[in-house]
Amino acid sequence: MSIMNEGANRSFRGMSSGYSLYPQKIRNIFTNVRVTGNTRVDNHLLVKKALLVGGVVEKDMDHENHDAEFDPFNLQDILFPGMADFSDENILQGDKSEGDRKIATYWNDLGNDVFDDWGYFFIYDVAQGKYYFPLLNPMNLADGEIITQTFGTGFGELSFTITHGWRERGIFMMDVSCSDSEFEFRFGAYGNLGSDGDEDDYDMTATYSTTKTLYYHHHAELNDDQEILYSYFIPYNDSENTTKPYQSLYNPEDTDDNSLITKVLTGGVKIFFSKENDVKDWVITEITDGDLNVGNGDIEAEGNITAQGNMICENNLYCDGTILARGMNLGRTNIVYMEDEDYNVPAYLFPNAHFISRPNTDNRYFRMPPSEQLVSAIPNCRPGTSFRFTINNNDNNVEGGYAWNFDFESTDISPVSVKNTTIPPGAIVTYCVVITDGEGPSGYLLQESEPLLIIG
Repeated sequence: MSIMNEGANRSFRGMSSGYSLYPQKIRNIFTNVRVTGNTRVDNHLLVKKALLVGGVVEKDMDHENHDAEFDPFNLQDILFPGMADFSDENILQGDKSEGDRKIATYWNDLGNDVFDDWGYFFIYDVAQGKYYFPLLNPMNLADGEIITQTFGTGFGELSFTITHGWRERGIFMMDVSCSDSEFEFRFGAYGNLGSDGDEDDYDMTATYSTTKTLYYHHHAELNDDQEILYSYFIPYNDSENTTKPYQSLYNPEDTDDNSLITKVLTGGVKIFFSKENDVKDWVITEITDGDLNVGNGDIEAEGNITAQGNMICENNLYCDGTILARGMNLGRTNIVYMEDEDYNVPAYLFPNAHFISRPNTDNRYFRMPPSEQLVSAIPNCRPGTSFRFTINNNDNNVEGGYAWNFDFESTDISPVSVKNTTIPPGAIVTYCVVITDGEGPSGYLLQESEPLLIIG
């Protein structure tokens, strides 16, 4: 027999085709590949490169007075040109307590001296020249745990929603949207960076979807491979992304004092911060892959909408029929803390709200808005539209505490089958509002639960 010769690796009588141990052309070189068992490939092996994520962070976000690092008023023309002064009368309380009016959210360090107190995130009303500091809470959660908050800024009746959290290791997301898609605002941050005078600062771009541009900013300390921050800005409206949608400014007398602020925007903006690594490929995948993103208006469907991936609507989704969710169907609850005084409910905060009362010094009145205000605040509101809300009298002095009482004088929402118009201390009750339509908007109140004593 002579088959055991130099052609032994060739095909023989129907056996598997021979192969070369050393391919004549190497198409891909992979590093850090680990195989823990036997691997057999009968056809093609496709290896996709994992997207780069951020570096290891120290999650040290916190709250502090807006001028704790430096007073932005003193650097107004340098770091905030063309904007109104950071004076006391220009900082709005909104839905915060007066004691929190000037408190802002910031990062201490982020690890490896990226920051020396930076953030102090704010929303700016362009027309009125007013500032509002949203307090992000809870903070410093695990990677992938994302929080959505709605803020009554004091810019009229409109509200802002911010979805925030660590999307992946070292990548923090802030998705900022306004309830009025025409309202002009700026979103910004400021503070002190850890570069201590050795700034390596420049703007960068990346092209995606053939014609679109991702604009982002690089800041680092010279010759440091960890003290690096990348900031990515994606306005909701493509028309506002034809040029760089932000500006980064420095104080020439203390060059690590910085402001990073969007230009004038409407609708909303997505912002990603990445420590150490340029994660542009991750960001582009995040904003383009598998999602139907609608941020500039309403979706109205009389037929079917089918989304293979996620359908994210930053504004209003109205369906003149049935919505069937194969997966989870989640809603958003507004958590509202009531102070020790009678409470007049703002229409924009009322739907799906959970009202929490701390201990009071007297019995207090809970006053609902008129139905006309609710119809204006609820997109596509029609007769039969309903929502639930809960009143939580979180007073641990059950015997000697004080009650919350409905006052119907300020509203045309009338009680129907309502057993309890008083919520005693330590109790929680859920109600439902239904919008009706007679000669004009009206509504009625239903009670959905007995008072549940949660504190005893």
